[in-house]
Amino acid sequence: MKTKDEIMKLSGRDLDAAVAEALGWDDISINPSTGHLNGTHRLQSTIIRELVPRYRTDIADAWKLVDELVAMGYIHNITTTSEGSETYFSKERINMAGMTDFYEAEGSIPPEAISRAFLLAMAGS
Repeated sequence: MKTKDEIMKLSGRDLDAAVAEALGWDDISINPSTGHLNGTHRLQSTIIRELVPRYRTDIADAWKLVDELVAMGYIHNITTTSEGSETYFSKERINMAGMTDFYEAEGSIPPEAISRAFLLAMAGS
């Protein structure tokens, strides 16, 4: 799993690939004929390839990440300003330090911030 600094530096399709890996995708590669990022889910045959969703730019794909964490008991907040977007996920679970788990990330657009905050929450879970 990546560190917070590594997650915050991810951009482009590398960010999409990291999210896909956190969701259980593996064998992610670039299709040389199209340049698309392809991958397979661990439960699928490695012969079957699917395009990795564009979590960092497509709000519909990013919202699936929000739904995933909400199902795990997280609450969320997404704020957009003229300077960009900020997302946080928190879980009403007291951690070892006696604090609530809280994961916050920024991005230039909401899907990017959601993707980073999702990775931080998954790394901390």
